Amino acid sequence: MLHLNRILLVILALTKVAFAALPATAVWDIRSTATAGNANGGFFNSASVGTDYSLQDVAQLSLTDLANVAASATVTSATGGFTAQMVGNGLHVISGTNFTPSWYEIVAYISTNSVTLDRAPATNGSVGVCKIGGALSFGSILDQTVFQLKIAGMKYYMKNGGYTFVQGVGAGGATGNINPYWFIGYNLTHGDLCIGNTRPLINVQNFDWNFGDYFIKNLRIFGANTTRIAIGGAYVDNCSFLQRSTSTTTWSYIAATNGIVSNCDFCAYRGVAAASGGDRNVFRNSVFHHSRNGLGLALGTQNAVVENNIIHSNYERAVSIDAQQLVRIIFQNNTLVGSINKVGVGFEFTLGNAGMLSTFRNIIYGFTTGVVSTTANTANIDDYNVYFNNTANVTNVANWQIGPKTVTIDPGFTGIGIHSGSTATTTSGDHLVQTGALFVHGSIPVVDGRDCVCIVSGTGVTAGYYGIASVDSDVQITTDIALTANATANKVWFITVGQDFTPGPTMKGLGGLVFPGQYTQGYADPGAVQQFGTGGGGDAVFAR
Repeated sequence: MLHLNRILLVILALTKVAFAALPATAVWDIRSTATAGNANGGFFNSASVGTDYSLQDVAQLSLTDLANVAASATVTSATGGFTAQMVGNGLHVISGTNFTPSWYEIVAYISTNSVTLDRAPATNGSVGVCKIGGALSFGSILDQTVFQLKIAGMKYYMKNGGYTFVQGVGAGGATGNINPYWFIGYNLTHGDLCIGNTRPLINVQNFDWNFGDYFIKNLRIFGANTTRIAIGGAYVDNCSFLQRSTSTTTWSYIAATNGIVSNCDFCAYRGVAAASGGDRNVFRNSVFHHSRNGLGLALGTQNAVVENNIIHSNYERAVSIDAQQLVRIIFQNNTLVGSINKVGVGFEFTLGNAGMLSTFRNIIYGFTTGVVSTTANTANIDDYNVYFNNTANVTNVANWQIGPKTVTIDPGFTGIGIHSGSTATTTSGDHLVQTGALFVHGSIPVVDGRDCVCIVSGTGVTAGYYGIASVDSDVQITTDIALTANATANKVWFITVGQDFTPGPTMKGLGGLVFPGQYTQGYADPGAVQQFGTGGGGDAVFAR
């Protein structure tokens, strides 16, 4: 299923770029309101004693007469304007005779007409155009060059705002997890609380973002790619991914190898919300929703842990394993929900397994089939799970055996509901119209930017999920991707609303024995007790 055969790394046609290492303590600042074209100095060395001028939209100083003698790191300007406070700031050489365009650090102040850089920018350079201080703008053709300057430990901060890719970005490079690269969103100041719509919003359009070994935090990323919008990442936290492509062979995110995904939100309307593309990946405390498939694992040599997630409203499969597994995969404390009206498959294990699949304390609710296993799995474990509101819990009891501690009890989710109909029409402007609906005044209203409508069937329309851009009235919603207009009143659809999958008191009281057979015993909720609310990965709100 996962053919990771296209990593878009755009190599820019810049004839002179210096790639000597900047300090690991360099901290870059990115702002949507900064001078366009990534023209500014962009970074500040956090180990320096100077003043950080990267925390502003425009450069602190711009010059057009930069010069140096021989291959000296000391540069001069007749215009001048250098100050001692500029030490530690980035100086961006944009152009000039004999100059090598790149970013340099000011390491020493000499006078108002002279400073020393971390390395020589030219040999007998003259008429150099440069900027000191000021944030980067991102989304320009220089993004690839900025990332090529990174070294282990370097940090890139992105301020809340809107950004648009004009090329694919490859930020790859191995550092390991001890001293990684960082790419961190923030709201007002570096390191502040950054959740929901206070996170930066990045439109990658039809390009890819290769995270490499970066630690990624606090971003909203969306696009309409033919494959995926992002890949890799040693650690991805508090991010939302929205794949708006109408292709069924797309992903919003693919974890590479040795990755940890935590507190994130994944959605791919017609494809796979997220997938594991390598070995030893962990998916935890995240939401996989409103996609064809929720979470996909396909390579046969993957060890993986999938725990404390909510995987809901995926119209074909919540979790799919499409290749024979030779190792171990653990699924525990997850909440899998199809629909109140029953749709799709919970777990689908299609090609048999020579390794071990372990499923503990999961809720498997609202599916046509809870577990599909096409061949016998004698090494697999299913126990302490909850199966409820499924047309069939398993397809073949000889291939998948439900454990003796399994229960069938209504989870009593705190706040979910459904709007549905079978006589809707569609009109120009991407509207779905249903006579008698109560999109606004129902017991649980539809929320635009969060909820999605699943069109099951109907004349002239493509089945699948559509994001809801606006709730126009009780009887009309507008979708965020193209919805073909057709006046035949036979569109079958549903919307899962509420998004609070916290189990009710009966389920919490039941629990699951945590330490069976030991002197110490305790109980835990058998499923992910999370709220799909207003923070972190539990927030699918995008500016659609």
